[in-house]
Amino acid sequence: MFGSRARYALRSLVYLAHQAPAARSSHLVAAALDASPKFIESILTDLAQRGLLQSRRGRYGGYKLASPAGAITVLEVLSAIGVRVGGPDCSVDNPACHGCAAETVCPVRDLLRRSRSEVEALLATQSLLDLATAGAPARYAGGA
Repeated sequence: MFGSRARYALRSLVYLAHQAPAARSSHLVAAALDASPKFIESILTDLAQRGLLQSRRGRYGGYKLASPAGAITVLEVLSAIGVRVGGPDCSVDNPACHGCAAETVCPVRDLLRRSRSEVEALLATQSLLDLATAGAPARYAGGA
């Protein structure tokens, strides 16, 4: 349902939630997630620009959550990195549906709109804290 950028954005933030209140460098986050440092830096920079992370340069710098993990929803994170939630939407808003002969009577249209709304509602109720505390304790490749 979500691409690698969305998955790594969520994983990065969950990692930072586990490290709170300490800041961690993008290289440390990347090592912990066994991911490309350049890819993780790009994601963290975007999230910082959108106010979900605080960043500080320098020897003791790095990234940390801008708000408590319980106050940041999965939907906020996905929206911040430009993920369209709920999959394709068969509606007048979707360019792929323009000119569809069944646009006004399409039996799929309402179902897709409802499913999108339900997925958004679920993701709006799930916080980073929920993800961080779900299941077994997280294990990270880079320790720390």
